[in-house]
Amino acid sequence: MRGSSLRPEQAAAPQIKRELAGSRPWHATWGATLVAALPDDKIMGSDLKKPNFALAPEKDVEIHGGRFIAMSTEPWLSIEAGAALAPGKFVEIVYRASLWDEPARPVFRFWTSTGVWTDRIATGPVAGAGLWMGRIPPGTIRISVSPANRLGRFDFVVESMRRISSGALFTNSLRRRPGSALAAVLAGHFGRNREDRIKIDWTSNAKPIENYGAWRETHTRAFNLEGIDAPRHDWTTSLEIHIIVDAEQADAAALARLITSLRAQLYPRWRLILAADGGISVPAGEPRIFRLPRGEAHAALRALPPEALVAALEAGDALSPFALAAVIEAATRAPSSAIFYADEDFRRADHKLIPVLKPGWSPTLQACRPYLGRAAFLRARIFGDWTEAELASFIDHGETRASAELAAFAPHALRRVLLTRSQPWPQADERISAPAPRPAGHPAALLVIPTRDRAGPLSLCLASIFEKTAFDNFSVIIVDGGSVEPAALRLFEKFRGDRIVSVLHSAEPINDSALCNAAAARRKADVLVFLDDDMEILAEDWLDRLVARALLQDVGAVGGLISDVDGSLRQAGLWFNAQDQRRRVGAALATVCGDLLGRDKSAHEVSAVPRAGLAVARRKFMLVGGFDAEHVPTIYNDLDLCLRLSAKGWTTQIDPGVRLGRVSGARRAAPDAQSAEGQRRWIEARWLGALREDPFFHPALASPWPEETLG
Repeated sequence: MRGSSLRPEQAAAPQIKRELAGSRPWHATWGATLVAALPDDKIMGSDLKKPNFALAPEKDVEIHGGRFIAMSTEPWLSIEAGAALAPGKFVEIVYRASLWDEPARPVFRFWTSTGVWTDRIATGPVAGAGLWMGRIPPGTIRISVSPANRLGRFDFVVESMRRISSGALFTNSLRRRPGSALAAVLAGHFGRNREDRIKIDWTSNAKPIENYGAWRETHTRAFNLEGIDAPRHDWTTSLEIHIIVDAEQADAAALARLITSLRAQLYPRWRLILAADGGISVPAGEPRIFRLPRGEAHAALRALPPEALVAALEAGDALSPFALAAVIEAATRAPSSAIFYADEDFRRADHKLIPVLKPGWSPTLQACRPYLGRAAFLRARIFGDWTEAELASFIDHGETRASAELAAFAPHALRRVLLTRSQPWPQADERISAPAPRPAGHPAALLVIPTRDRAGPLSLCLASIFEKTAFDNFSVIIVDGGSVEPAALRLFEKFRGDRIVSVLHSAEPINDSALCNAAAARRKADVLVFLDDDMEILAEDWLDRLVARALLQDVGAVGGLISDVDGSLRQAGLWFNAQDQRRRVGAALATVCGDLLGRDKSAHEVSAVPRAGLAVARRKFMLVGGFDAEHVPTIYNDLDLCLRLSAKGWTTQIDPGVRLGRVSGARRAAPDAQSAEGQRRWIEARWLGALREDPFFHPALASPWPEETLG
């Protein structure tokens, strides 16, 4: 009802009418009643009631019963943009997806008449709606979108596409990132070249994580159960979801808050178990809520049907109105998974709302610092081998077993904030996680250092290696890419005939991938460690840790934490997007929230690590063919290697005990613009699916930003 002041999270779901209404779908009657009680919400001024732009199947999409069906993990739709197609102009695109779909990052593809395209990766509509702002490339004649990343049904709408004046965009950019906006204006070509376009994408689509509360409000939309949010399964016959609460000393007001959020759920088949020996009253007229003596709670969980879903919450927690529906839709879609976990938020002491955006399944992190939290819904069969102590910890604190063995239950990340916690997220352990178990025997490591005319930084790098490395079975190959400066040549001469350090010369054009491959083939070793020539060793056990972790059976590449010359964290893993940015992971979240999940102290999975400090078992490196010297000779070779290792089933990991630092602010010469553009386009075409959906970079975060910000 237009003009209503209610928001979706304030609207209570009515009792479901279980009888079918004629030939209408089972959910039509009660769904229509619920939708009528909700406002026509808006996102950034865009009415979310009726789509403005028609979408038509373009590639790997079929229509069945009026619904889109993805026939591959990269389906494409054409957007009938009409007059909104304005090549060279700035636009704002508002889109939305079903709350029951994975919140995939949509890829907008801008085509020219020659068949060349440019991709823009937007943020996933994790709260139902999203927005992308940027410049339509000159020469664009049509626009496509890939809105989903899995097979099967999906619902997606382009709600609006409107032009934005360059003045308005500049004002927006100036407010969010004044340095980048002013630099473009002073150059006299705001948004006219590639570098400025990247800066505009940064400033237009990135919102500080400190503003999460306001961001959540603008990205939350009304439910549409007869349209885009129509249930995919019959909710009247689906599984029951059991919520258990240790209510022995629960505050009445806090318990009422939880119960209110449950009664507002779209999904009706839930039961609330209040584990308490006395002192609490069960609301009258609500058969879905009952009390159970605490001594009987463990047996009650073990007696549930194996596929029933269970979550342990606290009094005062509040579920989003669509939380249980999102869980049940995911559970029905993924019957082999037994763990479904979602994101959470909480209010800090200063009342600021802080998000806990969890990574995709990271077994190493879970074993070191459990991160699934309270918004974790487990199938009852998972409790089969749990000890009484583990069950007690689950009921009392919502703690899920701290074990990498949970991987057998195929944990599934919902990538949506479904729970507001009553208490802040628990403080992570400040201790650095222990290194991986020492491998048997006495493995050998080969350190490979590409360089060219950088005698100063290389000398410091070598000195730190020999002064600060406890590991004693290693050798070094310096790979020279055609040095001509006397200082570099004199340095190389010092190592002539050395048993530990050797120099491999190459007169080929700059090709770091080929140089590294040549070094790896020249000398046998158990583990290869690739280093930049300006790295300084900051922890004596760095090589012990890299070698031990690289030789684990399920691990491919391993990296550590890399500090800049000023001591600030520069990199802790890589993430890539179509805007040509490789970035550190975790910086902004650590600044705003502290590192809530403990990733700065715990070994954990990432999608890629930089070649500046990358270790890999030589056998695995050779099995995937080493670095790709043909397609990515100088940049993105580390990302490509890690993704090829991942395709073979090996994970990429960070060990935060491995500490490296840069000794020089100067960088090696970058490839020419044409070579860099060719490598960028190749990596994007080769790995688009992996790059758009990095499991360790949340879809709510802005793609182009070099630090973590909301999109």
